[in-house]
Amino acid sequence: MNADSRFSEAAFFQFIDFVGKKGLVKDSKASNWKSAGIQMLSILDADEKKDLRGLDVEQLINRFANLKGTEVTSSSLKIYKSRFKGAYIDFMSWAEDPVNYSPSGRTLSNTKSNGGAKKKKGPGKTPKSNTSPPSQVEHQTHSMVAPAATDSVIFPIPISGGRIITINNLPHELSKADAEKISAVVRALAIAEPKE
Repeated sequence: MNADSRFSEAAFFQFIDFVGKKGLVKDSKASNWKSAGIQMLSILDADEKKDLRGLDVEQLINRFANLKGTEVTSSSLKIYKSRFKGAYIDFMSWAEDPVNYSPSGRTLSNTKSNGGAKKKKGPGKTPKSNTSPPSQVEHQTHSMVAPAATDSVIFPIPISGGRIITINNLPHELSKADAEKISAVVRALAIAEPKE
């Protein structure tokens, strides 16, 4: 399998920063993902970090435990494993198809599905109505689609060097002519590649 920079360690951390900044996951979750990623990926060699697609999370946690020995408790290992596995699964999903990526967990549509239903409170209960404060609802938005009022899409695109760019405010119904105009502008920004 040839290395693909879209799946590199650098792209992994850029993904976490992206979903945290865009509110696709809560800041605390993004921070936990990043901390676990730093710990877990620190034991990989440079070649392994170039492409994370073949990574076996179970094997990685065992390697990590063997290398860290008594430095890390078993409860810490369980936390690292859980957090890293969540980040890794979401990253792979996003890197393979950023347009259709949807973070694991609750979505805004879940909170609206029973619009008039009463919300039950209690441990482990998820809200069933749209009665959450606006800030919580924003953090529960788990799609690349902006609120319906703007009728636009935020479109992340992985590019060379493990970088990620975003195109904002794309209309849902983009005509081919408009797509051509946008691509012409982007092509005009490109620098000439050196001749070999």
